[in-house]
Amino acid sequence: LQHEAGLKKGDRIALMMPNVLQYPIALFGALRAGLTVVNTNPLYTARELEHQLRDSGARAIVVFENAAHVLEEIRGETAVETVIVTGIGDQLGFPKSALVNFVLRHVKQLVKPFQLPGAVRFNEVLQQGKWVDLQRVEIGHPDIAFLQYTGGTTGVSKGAILTHHNMVANILQTHAWLGQYDIKLESPVILCALPLYHIYALTSCCLSWLLEGGHNVLCTQAWKDSVKLGLHEPMFEFLRRLGGETPELARAEAVWRRVLAMPPEQALCISTCLLRIFPLPLKKIVFMSSPPISLTK
Repeated sequence: LQHEAGLKKGDRIALMMPNVLQYPIALFGALRAGLTVVNTNPLYTARELEHQLRDSGARAIVVFENAAHVLEEIRGETAVETVIVTGIGDQLGFPKSALVNFVLRHVKQLVKPFQLPGAVRFNEVLQQGKWVDLQRVEIGHPDIAFLQYTGGTTGVSKGAILTHHNMVANILQTHAWLGQYDIKLESPVILCALPLYHIYALTSCCLSWLLEGGHNVLCTQAWKDSVKLGLHEPMFEFLRRLGGETPELARAEAVWRRVLAMPPEQALCISTCLLRIFPLPLKKIVFMSSPPISLTK
């Protein structure tokens, strides 16, 4: 980012990815370089993406290839100079990475053709970065860490300025809350089924649990027809793959509402699986949620 892309402190970099390992790698790399992160919804249409990139003044973007064709449509209307493209499986290790990318591209055909001249692959960027040193940047509390855009439900999407002071304060508030209720967790494992490009999961899952020494398990929302991003993969199948671990759970109301909306037999199956995989005392399970929801017996 510093040596090849020539990005300087305060420059904007957009991150347009679902919950994949490439996201936290790009996130912390950008923050260490003194850049301002612009979280970008991978479901954006070309019009929405153009507005956000132009409004933020982003000079670089890390985009996953399922959405690269959208960027292609509007790149010329933005200030984006550096494009880094990644596949869903890029950080899964061989041979799983090759298999996942092959299936998404050629079997499910979820990656539409795109042409982004000058774009570099994410793994290539990591290889180049191995041979250069980080140029340390002085970062203070007033410096801008994120431009976090609203959903645009009441008009055009607007970028909220979040400083490093804001983010550190949020993390310490969460730490204080855990301490207040004597929730002591040793090497907690957090199941993050919420999109990290949203401020809620970014703060509650990605950043806050780092202070607690947590291990985030990213639940990558599967793509269907390259349009709808959702948790269509049954939760119990995902949880079953954790095999033997005892994670603390990070949840949002949306996840539980999905369970409640399921047919009774399927919801019961998932509930039974949760109890079987996570035999923890109730106080050991941390539910990170928005407004309270009612759960029946």
